[in-house]
Amino acid sequence: MFFSRIFEKGKIQTLLSRLQMASDERQQHILVRELAQFERTALPYTLEALLNKKLHPSKAFLVVRAIYSPDLVAEIIPLLGVRNGEVAECGYELIRRLARKEAIPYLIEALKQENIQMTKNAVRLIKDLGDAHVVQAVQTLFRDTDDRGVRRGVLEITCHFSDRQQVPSLILEALQDKDWWIRLQAVDFLRKFPVPEAVNALMKALQDSDNEVRGRSVDALAEIGGSQAVKSLLGLLRDRDLVIRQKAVEALSMIADISILPDLVELMKDDDVNTRRCTAEIINALRDPQTSQALLKILRDEDWWVREIAVEALIEIKSERIIQILIDWLQDKDLNLRRSIVEIFGKVKIPAVVDPLLKLLEDEDWWVRERAVSALGNIGDRRAIQPLISQGRHPELRWVVAQALGNFSGSEVENALINLAQDPQKGVRREAAVSLSKLRTERAIAVLKMMLGDEDAEIQLKAAELLKEITGHNFPTGKPIVTQGEIPLHESPMAYREGTILTEAIVVMDICNSTGIAAKYGDNFALQMTKQVVLLIEPLLKKYKVQYMKSTGDGYLLTFPQVESAAGIAIEMLRKTAKYNQSVSEEKQLKLRFAINFGETRIDAKRDRLGVATNMTFRMESIRQESLVELAEGVQREDIPLETRILLSESVYDQLRQRGEDRRCTFLGYFEPKGILGKHKVFQLHWEREI
Repeated sequence: MFFSRIFEKGKIQTLLSRLQMASDERQQHILVRELAQFERTALPYTLEALLNKKLHPSKAFLVVRAIYSPDLVAEIIPLLGVRNGEVAECGYELIRRLARKEAIPYLIEALKQENIQMTKNAVRLIKDLGDAHVVQAVQTLFRDTDDRGVRRGVLEITCHFSDRQQVPSLILEALQDKDWWIRLQAVDFLRKFPVPEAVNALMKALQDSDNEVRGRSVDALAEIGGSQAVKSLLGLLRDRDLVIRQKAVEALSMIADISILPDLVELMKDDDVNTRRCTAEIINALRDPQTSQALLKILRDEDWWVREIAVEALIEIKSERIIQILIDWLQDKDLNLRRSIVEIFGKVKIPAVVDPLLKLLEDEDWWVRERAVSALGNIGDRRAIQPLISQGRHPELRWVVAQALGNFSGSEVENALINLAQDPQKGVRREAAVSLSKLRTERAIAVLKMMLGDEDAEIQLKAAELLKEITGHNFPTGKPIVTQGEIPLHESPMAYREGTILTEAIVVMDICNSTGIAAKYGDNFALQMTKQVVLLIEPLLKKYKVQYMKSTGDGYLLTFPQVESAAGIAIEMLRKTAKYNQSVSEEKQLKLRFAINFGETRIDAKRDRLGVATNMTFRMESIRQESLVELAEGVQREDIPLETRILLSESVYDQLRQRGEDRRCTFLGYFEPKGILGKHKVFQLHWEREI
């Protein structure tokens, strides 16, 4: 008997080995038939070969199918818990195709093993093979085990066999479970039941002690809550957690209608700026003319982010009554209000606002003047040509003047653009080149041919690109093509198409106290300081491969492809200004501040860099001592320099750390920038230190 078993084992293993080697279907069929003669005796050897990777799962399936009988289910079940995915899937298919309902009791028992792989496959099979009667059998497991995978599996099976019009009691029980993760699963399963009972349960879950559960409940209510959930979600706009507030905004934007406007108007009176921001976003999302009165009030909000949301909403409405009110308000003493209104007029073409915008060209605020220039260019009324050209006397406005003139034609426009193409500011020349290409005149083309020899490679490429668009021909770069009326030109960076998303290092450079200097020593004195900054930075732009540069009035916005370039130009600029300051009197000394961030920017129609990453950089540049949260590992507020400094975001610091340059960095603390959720780490880059 003993030798007979040894002989059988050897014979079966030999056949299995030959089956593994067989590629011909006919030969495989013969071998499987021979193995089937051994009946269940062949099963353990077949499973052993499968587990040891000596038999392919597809061939193991053929053998087991040939010898299968109901009493073999218990031996096949363990395959479901094997980590090897192909083996586990083979076991799954064997039970699904051969055992079917006979396997249900074994599968329920298998859930008790608390094996992740086993649980996953057992749940799948119970759902495939079982019916509603299986629910009661598995629910006892939910209360008898602490294994999260098993308990979630029971919830999944319960939902699968439940009527969608009635929430299973087990799901409601799970929503009160002591384990937050199980409560989270219960919230997810409640999404499958679009009935008032489920909505009520989710609204109660908004008070859960765990923010993850609360946040997921908000998401679920956005999906199935409808009007029933609106009041509860409105209450979350005052929540202390930033993520919860934002999720509530997204949910209400999806399910709310104009009927909640009175509630939103009341919330706009809240002292908490975050509540007002969230409320303004919802009013904007309603996209209903009835919100116009509320939006006009929001334009006077003290928070810039709230005002920006109102601007976007009013742009969509554009009623004649609203436009007239906005025109009347252009002369308001409230600077923030004027900025918001001119932003609206810059994004819509409204001929009626030309005269009011022309008056704004003499506004005391540089930002209002810049946006007025842009808006006039967008409208394209020829009455604006001479006033726009005259604004070229302001260095900080020249780039936007060059851009705006691109929407006009005529000799006076051509002459102005040719002059701007020779401007010392890189950004101005870039915009002038683009605008000249729109004219397509002989003189404009001649200027672009001269720009092929610009010292900046990006400008050369841009000139070649513009010339190809005009003529259809390719032009070599690196050398100007001289034509009659040659004009010595400088540089202008390559532009990107509107809507392009770039990942860039973003730098904001600020000339400290420029407003105070102008007030004390005069505008001309301040202008000379600005020119000195340009002289210092221009030689560095090519060296560090600047992608974009724009005057901000008190400084510049620059972007670079790499973080090290951004850090390099900031360090070198501070070193150059330190050397320059040694040679001039104290009142002429330059004090600069830099902020560097890294992230996505979106190119708009004006080639400007937009997005959260850009906003974050501007907010970081203006950090004051009192705006940082002191931490044990940070520094004291009084130790934070107010000028001659370089501040970094965490993303920039991480990249410098990977390059071993973190030794010249210091963690300062956290700050919460306006309009951007959360607290963010800020670091200082010490420009005077050497690696």
